Amino acid sequence: MLKLPLADIKVKIQEKAGISDEELTSKINEKLDALSGLVSEEGAAHIIANELGVKLFEETFSGKLQIKNVLAGMRNVELVGKVAQIYDVREFQTERGQGKIATCVLADETGQIRVALWNSQAEKINEVKEGDMVKVKSAYSKDNNGKVEIHLNDNSTFVVNPDGVESIQVQTGITRKKLNELTEQDQDVEILATIVQIFDPKFFEVCPECGKRAREKEGVFVCPAHNSVRPDYGYVMNLFVDDGTHNLRVVLWRNQVQQSLGKSHEELVGMKDNPAAFEGVKTDLLGRIVKIQGRTNKNEAFDRLEFVANRVVLDPDPSAEIAKLDAELKSVKSADGEEKAVVEKEELSVKEKVVEKETIASKEAASTDSKEEELVVNPVEKSKAEAATSLKEEVVKEPVLESAADIAKEKNEAVPEAEAVLEKDKKKPEDDLALDEELVNLDDLESVND
Repeated sequence: MLKLPLADIKVKIQEKAGISDEELTSKINEKLDALSGLVSEEGAAHIIANELGVKLFEETFSGKLQIKNVLAGMRNVELVGKVAQIYDVREFQTERGQGKIATCVLADETGQIRVALWNSQAEKINEVKEGDMVKVKSAYSKDNNGKVEIHLNDNSTFVVNPDGVESIQVQTGITRKKLNELTEQDQDVEILATIVQIFDPKFFEVCPECGKRAREKEGVFVCPAHNSVRPDYGYVMNLFVDDGTHNLRVVLWRNQVQQSLGKSHEELVGMKDNPAAFEGVKTDLLGRIVKIQGRTNKNEAFDRLEFVANRVVLDPDPSAEIAKLDAELKSVKSADGEEKAVVEKEELSVKEKVVEKETIASKEAASTDSKEEELVVNPVEKSKAEAATSLKEEVVKEPVLESAADIAKEKNEAVPEAEAVLEKDKKKPEDDLALDEELVNLDDLESVND
């Protein structure tokens, strides 16, 4: 059965049905109430999608898939990706016989996905290297602890650098972080630290067919998928590492325990009932430098951040680590150099503006000095200039005299104006009353207009 995360279901419904997140959430809650808890939230969302005529899976069955569109439960999966990581081939034993599995990580423009090659396909992992392009056909997908994986069986194909497939630019590889830089959301990260404490491994029974936990019932061990089984053993080991910035608990499961201890599965199972045999192994590991790839996990019970390993490398190559540090240092210096160049350019621009202003001021001062020098050199011209300036000042200060004709004219014009004022004062009382009536009428008119 295909499995689509609830968040993706809701996004598809909102895009195709044109409804808001609040409206969709309300519809889902109403459906949950109507069915009295008989379906999950994802199931209710599927029902809503069907009622609204939204097809959730039509985009994912059209030829080659992008990694982001691979869903758990698909068959005949075809995709192309660049090899981002390669892991060692691992052998295992079951009641049916011996088997092999190899894993790698493929990436494209949309994401990354783990690919598992079983039995006859496992040897093909030796033909690839990181950065190669790979085409996968006739594979199937499944869910593994909440993550989708691609699996290849004997009927699948795994082609390295196929014809007609061009290399793509993707973010490949692992991000190296210091312990104090890790967050709860970190996936596919790498740490380099020193082992400072080791705990004894814990053993538990598992199904030899599927690897799931087998529990004892009435004297026999039962697997949820294969019923009564003769159990094999899985194991988990914890250790503490420190890189100078912080210390952190690291969780190692079966494969990673084998990698870190350099022991086979049979050797480790043989130590299960002999804890004293493990003391020498712990002593050998303490103080050694280890490179671990994996992801972070929040341990809710103890409210702490832990690191879950998927690959362990003891005593990594010093020359490779030095080369990586040199590359990081050059990158930092390059970034610092670019920033310094920008600052120097800005400072140079400011200096140029200052010099330009000083040059203009200098030219203006030089022009003034030149004019003064010309007056000193030619005393006649200087004398003329001083005389002209003095004359202008006298003209401005000297009062303007009016002629007798102008004075007489002003007197004659003033007489009629005075007479008009006197005539106005002689108005009759009736005229004042009429004027008041006119003002009243005007006020009435204005009030009407208002």
